[in-house]
Amino acid sequence: TCHLFRSRYLLGKAIMRHSSQNYPPSTDSTFSRRVFLGSWLLIAFALCAARLSIGCGAAPPRESEKSSSQICQLTWRIHQAFGKDSFTCPDAVIEKSTQEKKKRKHPLARLFARFPRRKSSAVANPKHIAKLYPNAFSNLDTKMSSSQSKIFKDLSDSALDKIPDLESRSSRVPWSGPGGRNAWKWWGAEKGKNLLLGYLRIMKWPKGESFFPFSLCKDGCAKEVALAHSLEFREKYKPWCISPGVRKENRKGFVYVRGYSSTLDSKSKNMGGHSIVWLRGGIHACEDPIQWIRVFINALDRAVADNLYRTGGKVGKFNTVIDGTGFSVGKIPNFRFVKSLVKIMQDHFPDRLGVILLINFSRPAQMILGFVKQIISKEVRAKLIVVPNDEHQRQELLESLIEKEFIPKTLGGTDDYEFDAKEYYGKTISCTNEESTEYLTTMPYHA
Repeated sequence: TCHLFRSRYLLGKAIMRHSSQNYPPSTDSTFSRRVFLGSWLLIAFALCAARLSIGCGAAPPRESEKSSSQICQLTWRIHQAFGKDSFTCPDAVIEKSTQEKKKRKHPLARLFARFPRRKSSAVANPKHIAKLYPNAFSNLDTKMSSSQSKIFKDLSDSALDKIPDLESRSSRVPWSGPGGRNAWKWWGAEKGKNLLLGYLRIMKWPKGESFFPFSLCKDGCAKEVALAHSLEFREKYKPWCISPGVRKENRKGFVYVRGYSSTLDSKSKNMGGHSIVWLRGGIHACEDPIQWIRVFINALDRAVADNLYRTGGKVGKFNTVIDGTGFSVGKIPNFRFVKSLVKIMQDHFPDRLGVILLINFSRPAQMILGFVKQIISKEVRAKLIVVPNDEHQRQELLESLIEKEFIPKTLGGTDDYEFDAKEYYGKTISCTNEESTEYLTTMPYHA
């Protein structure tokens, strides 16, 4: 409102002077002048509503500070807006006004400029991006302090001692399934070092009892309970199992694994970074909630196996890209199934998530996300990245976090990959729909 009244103030004063110089007074000059001024103020209101720059934004100058050049600039802008050349100003005044107009930025643009555009068109330095989003990049260094080494040794020894046939059982439930593509041992080498580090990080290196898994161990559990819980899950759920329901639910490819993230050092350049899980929630509406969950879990299991295979069992992480184009709440199942999916991911994929890239989210969704980020934990908040809608900024960020060859054309990249369910699930272990739902009775915790 202040913005509008300031412009009306300047316009009124300018028009009064201009009208007295260029229009002959009528028999009732005061009345005519008021009518003339009123009509011009209505036009000024329309121009401001249309966001035309005609002098809005400056505070009303004092009487002693007014100059003929200010009035001249303002009147010249009005005439230019209407395509009139009947009024002229000195060249210096016109040049100054034109330059100021180019520099001026609308207040709303300043308000919503959450991602300022870089002056340079070069791709952002990956090391700078790594400081902002450290979870997005693979770290091959798994050194532990002396106290952490002791906690790790205690957990490894107690797991081998208290979980029956741990090593033989774990060999039958590798990542990606027995005989699956890029299959990798679940327990792994060095007394399950990679697996145990993920659990200990999420447990925050407890010296005594742990409260993870959060739902199962509300009152505290021994640390090895989490491992036994996940081992039982893999034996009964079989994440690698592809049922006809999974093929049908994901026939359009709303979730799939393809490519990997960028790397920071030459040692891991040939290995590639985190695996990439692509989620296009707007192209499919859930039909079978149980199989919908299995589509996600299979993708995560495949992503972990792919990264472990490429890094020699040292990392095992993935980044997720969520494209919100066409998404609506009606395309996901009842919220209790979403909670079930989240519980499985938390309990059995600890510290496997790198970052989540949110792309093509509407402005209201971004604003709501901003409020949500204030109430979630710092660890989770650090893994959420809202990708700018600006094409240049989006491309710059994506190329810093994902290898160029795997960025889809729909997001400004060069990858023309088209999902084919038959090819994607070709070399996988199949099972019946009945087998894929047996866990609902054998493991009621996840039912």
